[in-house]
Amino acid sequence: MCSTGSSNQPRIWSHIWKLQVPERVRCFAWLVAHNRISCNEQRVKRHLSSSPFCYRCPLQVETPLHALRDCPPAAYTWSRLVPAERQFSFFSNSLEQWLSSNLKEEDKLGGDIPWNAYFSIGLWNLWKNRNDGAFNGIEKTLSPPSLLQATKIKADLWYKAWSAPRRVLGRRPVSLQRTPTEIGWSPPPAGWDKMNVDGAANGRQGPAGAGGILRNSEGRWIGGFVCSLGSCSAILAELWGIYHGLGVAWQQGSRALILETDSQMALQLIDKRTDPLHPHSTLLGAIRRRIARDWVVKLAHTYREGNRAADWLSKHSLVYPYGKLELTTPPQGIQHIIRDDCRGTTFTRSIVTAPHTHLAL
Repeated sequence: MCSTGSSNQPRIWSHIWKLQVPERVRCFAWLVAHNRISCNEQRVKRHLSSSPFCYRCPLQVETPLHALRDCPPAAYTWSRLVPAERQFSFFSNSLEQWLSSNLKEEDKLGGDIPWNAYFSIGLWNLWKNRNDGAFNGIEKTLSPPSLLQATKIKADLWYKAWSAPRRVLGRRPVSLQRTPTEIGWSPPPAGWDKMNVDGAANGRQGPAGAGGILRNSEGRWIGGFVCSLGSCSAILAELWGIYHGLGVAWQQGSRALILETDSQMALQLIDKRTDPLHPHSTLLGAIRRRIARDWVVKLAHTYREGNRAADWLSKHSLVYPYGKLELTTPPQGIQHIIRDDCRGTTFTRSIVTAPHTHLAL
């Protein structure tokens, strides 16, 4: 839970997106990890406040670590949740070490709640209580014992709700099975075009990019693109791929389009209502506006075996200069993939399904 950090810390963001907690909590954890919450230290830098100090602790600069760990209400809460033998490292780590070690920890802490879920919900609850005090007056805040109890109750309720089985028959969870399935690219119906897109990211500080290929119902090349994105997360690269794929298809005259991606997470983010605090809300809004143009667009999930050409383009986008490059002819490296797709070449993949249903999980 509270091990000391090292230069080889796990990627914090990968632990955040795996948390079984509400979306708003994941978004908040992402903001904390990127030092983007509006504590007074940041508010002074943005000329939104004249004082960098904590409203409770007049001599303490309100950093994210102070607001969420060291301020008395936060310290009281954590001191009663964290085992005594782990408290020294918990209260002495840097912000990055503190987040990394706690967000990756899945040990259960009473009530079968993994610690990383408990920790992230605690962060959210502490921040809400801090905001009530900072903007509505200290009398509006919960006392430390009440704050502790509220955190325990909320963590228990939220985790139980968000960790329920995704598919149930009656009241029994559906058992899962793997079925060998042939996967390959399939052409769109007559009169439709298909845009396959993919994103690639080489670690937190490494390059990221996206690529896409547009083909007609006969599998013939219409156009494509590669886009070098600098440094960003894998999911952000996937979303940029979808955004640029829609733009290229529109410019090429497609008015009935199937857009395929192998990122189920990207499709879920586009499909559901996004919290304004979500780090990618602006890009998601731009994607939805492109979909809402005067055309028919269907977003679909495919597996990597059916997305080979876009996968090739996204990986090769990493070596291009920053920005988007539209392709008028297919690069030599994907011509054999396009031929395979036209021939109907498939690859065997083990697909997880729910038996006695037609739902792929």
